[in-house]
Amino acid sequence: MAWEVFWYAIKVPFLMRTALWMRFLGLRALGKRMYQAGHDLAYRNSLLLHPRTYMGSIRFLLGSLKNAWSTGVNVTEFGGTPGEAIYEGTERSAEVRRNYVGFFLKAQPEFLVSTGRLWYGVNGWHRFWLTWMVLTVALPPLVLFGFVGKWRARILSYGIELGLAYNLLVLMKHRRVERVSYFCIFEKDSNFTGLVLMKSGLYVRKFSSETPLGCHNHAIVGDEIIYCHPYQLDEWKKFQRDMITDRYRLYIPEQTFLHIDQYREHPPAKKGTLAIYTAGGWIRKKRGDVDQGFGYYNASDRFFEYLTAYIKARPDLKVKLFTHPVERTTPERFADARALYEGMWGADRIEYADPNVRTASAFAEAEVGVAVFSSVIWDRLFCGYKSVYAPTDMPVFPVADSKIAKICAQNEAEFFDLVDQAFAMKVDEWYDHYGLNPHRDWSVLQPGGLALEDKGGELVKVVE
Repeated sequence: MAWEVFWYAIKVPFLMRTALWMRFLGLRALGKRMYQAGHDLAYRNSLLLHPRTYMGSIRFLLGSLKNAWSTGVNVTEFGGTPGEAIYEGTERSAEVRRNYVGFFLKAQPEFLVSTGRLWYGVNGWHRFWLTWMVLTVALPPLVLFGFVGKWRARILSYGIELGLAYNLLVLMKHRRVERVSYFCIFEKDSNFTGLVLMKSGLYVRKFSSETPLGCHNHAIVGDEIIYCHPYQLDEWKKFQRDMITDRYRLYIPEQTFLHIDQYREHPPAKKGTLAIYTAGGWIRKKRGDVDQGFGYYNASDRFFEYLTAYIKARPDLKVKLFTHPVERTTPERFADARALYEGMWGADRIEYADPNVRTASAFAEAEVGVAVFSSVIWDRLFCGYKSVYAPTDMPVFPVADSKIAKICAQNEAEFFDLVDQAFAMKVDEWYDHYGLNPHRDWSVLQPGGLALEDKGGELVKVVE
């Protein structure tokens, strides 16, 4: 173990330097995976979005290192198949991930580890070489160049990512892991960390999650990429140059797996009812959350304008409002949400969904569902319920020639037409009309999902 942790402390910084230089010099032809690993991949990066002071950055890096000396390995144990592990951003989704992966892989994972638990020490040798790596590789550039504000957060993030990748590799080797189900692909360092694991003999499956890939991370490096709904196959056509892998698979939307048994018999929806799925954009804007570059706040404002006009024009319409959890964190916040929505539409027009019932367990309570950009729509579509998006002028969604684009309203007139047509058509007619039957293809719901292969610039199903 002493020799291994020393070698990894040499190897991981070498891979990071090589990846960064290959990206800087544009040397894609010499190694596509290494080239992609050197790219800052995602919008989401708290260190970049909330820069620290010069001394604060140094204290943060050294404080993370200090945690490794006081904390042991902390993982969520499942007691499943040795050699199978899950890597995730947070342990809150541990049970969901375990069941999802266990079903499709036909093998329960042994444990889950999250990014928030990766500053730890396996033993003295590990702590020693982690300290050496941080003090000699990560800290000097921060001390020398961190006084420049626009460089500081980026240098700090590289130092943190270096430590996380090193610790994850040490943990996986310590636990004799052979295959990793990698869920946190929207983190800035996901391709670098994945590359470190792959270059060390581990098989890395990247799970796309339900979020459209164009929003945060359309560049994915892994031994296998697992998509969660057919729209991501349309995104692959657009971004395939940056999705570098040997194998593709299609599973179902992850959250759908939690309530799938409820919809096996396809219960009919309540006629004449419109479900509105909010995202709490007004709260996010109020507390200063960044827009992340894809125009969500503007689209959200237009969405409520369309809804206000539509509800006013359809006095017989029943409206069921599914508020986002962020709008219900406190009684005061929910009171503010009610005041906002009732001010737009009138208290007598709104029926609030039961907050104790999962939104995805209540699809049958409305014939048509509408949202700006909510992932709940992917679940509705798979379960067989008509839905409409309203991502007005969002540059990253939808892909122009995709089937989903046909149910995305870009202005008020389109919103009226799409919602009216959804109410007017029967379910099968609606799916046929918009070509959305692949989104409710239950043949995906089997161990292994559906294997895919690139044939002529399109991912198609193949028989294994």
